[in-house]
Parts: sequence; C-alpha cells; structure tokens
Amino acid sequence: MNLKKTVKKLPLLGVVFTLAACSNGVNPLEKIAYTVDVPQGNYIEQERLDMLKVGMTVEQVVYLLGSPVLKDSFGGNRFSYIFLKRKGTQTVEQKIILVYFDPQTRLVSHIEDRSELDEQK
Repeated sequence: MNLKKTVKKLPLLGVVFTLAACSNGVNPLEKIAYTVDVPQGNYIEQERLDMLKVGMTVEQVVYLLGSPVLKDSFGGNRFSYIFLKRKGTQTVEQKIILVYFDPQTRLVSHIEDRSELDEQK
C-alpha cells in the first residue's frame, strides 16, 4: 500500500526536479547537447582591417577584404562586411565594417566600424 503512494508521487517529483533545473537561468540542454559554433559572413582579420585606408580603389578593397556581404543596391557607394559568430549557446559575436566610396572617383571616402556600437546595445 505504501509503495503505491510512492509510485504515484514519482511524476510529481520529476516535474519538481525539472522546474528546479530550469529555475537557475541555465538551459538544461546546454549541459547535455553539443551545439556547433556557427560563423556567418566575412571573417575579417584585424591585420587586414588595419591595412584598409581612405583613397583605395574598389578592386583593392575587394582584394584585401574579399567580396562584401552586401552592396548598396541604389548607388553601389557602400560595401558592408558583416561577420556573426555564435559559439554554442552563447551570445553572438558581431563585427560590422562599412566602406563608403566617393561616387565620382570610386575611391574609399570613409570607413565605419559599427561593431562597438552594436555591442553597447
């Protein structure tokens, strides 16, 4: 008779332990399941970024950084280099470099690094 009461309480104990595992803010799957690192976009090494200068031609920029992920479809005056990497279940590492070209000369007019701005959000 006592065994039947214990067996009936087992599902309740399972629910209690499951809720307790989730309540500390840690996803239980993080400890069990392996998640793959997912890099997307243009990986840009800091050395190459340091070599990027105002006055470079479009061809030089493409040679240095590769083809951009996005090109300005209206005028072609901006190349967007975007890199995202999610390491397992951690937050996303994001790097955004915008290269602007002068419409007349087609030379780099200025460069924006938006990575730091996005990290502050």
